[in-house]
Amino acid sequence: MGIGKKNLIFSRGIMFTLISFILVFLLSFESVMVVSAESDNKKTIRVAYVLWENFQEGAEGEPKSGYSYDYLKKISYYTGWKYEYVYGSFAELYEKLVSGEVDLMANISYTEERANQIYFSNEAQGYEYFYIYGQGGQTKINGNDPTTFEGAKVGVNAGSYQIELFEKWCEENSVQCEIIEYTDFQERVDDLASGALDATVGTDAYLSLNWDPLVQIGEEPFYFGVSKDRKDILVELNSAMQSIKTANLFYNDELRTKYFNRNSSVMGMLTEEEQKWLEDSQKITVGYLSNYIPYSVTDASTKQMDGLGKDILDFIQEAYGIEYDSKEFSSFPEMLQALQNKEVDVIFPAYGDPGAAELYELVVTDPVTTTTLT
Repeated sequence: MGIGKKNLIFSRGIMFTLISFILVFLLSFESVMVVSAESDNKKTIRVAYVLWENFQEGAEGEPKSGYSYDYLKKISYYTGWKYEYVYGSFAELYEKLVSGEVDLMANISYTEERANQIYFSNEAQGYEYFYIYGQGGQTKINGNDPTTFEGAKVGVNAGSYQIELFEKWCEENSVQCEIIEYTDFQERVDDLASGALDATVGTDAYLSLNWDPLVQIGEEPFYFGVSKDRKDILVELNSAMQSIKTANLFYNDELRTKYFNRNSSVMGMLTEEEQKWLEDSQKITVGYLSNYIPYSVTDASTKQMDGLGKDILDFIQEAYGIEYDSKEFSSFPEMLQALQNKEVDVIFPAYGDPGAAELYELVVTDPVTTTTLT
């Protein structure tokens, strides 16, 4: 039997697809083999790894993540480095960097003294913002009144730039405080919680602690530090960081947004206006779309709101005591009309288009989630 023209085209199409797949597979396999063959020749870099939430996470043998970890991996794509992680406190690992026991360390603020001990990367790894924190709910110290700090016991990270910043702040505000240095972070956390400390100094990235930011005392760039014994990797590091910046000018900002901006303890601080609103607020009514999975849907058994919107509202209710009722709608125009008629106070989900918000005289929140098209 002969093959029809349509079938011939179809067969040729299948053949082309198969050939393309085989070529791609072979090329991919060859690339893997090349990388594997080169892996024995990779330069091993001893990296100081201070465990810090959202910055450098993952103890020995555990999966790693965080701002600095992502940066290190990105650098390795340009340099071909293989990392050997050395764990410890900041003070311990900085001494090892100075002595040459480790080659590379992240999150080091520049000082002239340190510049005589180690090399700094040309490009900043990022910026950090320093605060004096009090235990959540404390009333002894008022961040707006420096005199309330007089005689306070304040914990700081031993050997860190935070000491210099805090001493300068005390001098500028004419207060005398007792500075207590810690090498064990958990000990500092426990002492603040127990009242052995009145306050502590840290960056704006403490996420899971019940700390209230009292006053900002500075902001500084931080860098990668390199051992004086490893000038060879300093050149490679600077080249890699310059390449990263050239490819994406906002790489540092994107990492900060990913790991810190929307999760920091400072972002969780409520203003006086927000506190007053919470005290005066009553139960709110939330309009939602009844069949918009996974954002909102009506639960068949309870006939109540379910989905991501419910999770968010339940969290807000638990954290801030804002009670809510929900009301279902089958379409967005119907839900929007109910909001304009003040039948509901809030609607979800909605796209945060500023132009549409102005047209309909609405106020939109910051995004609660993002969707990636694939």
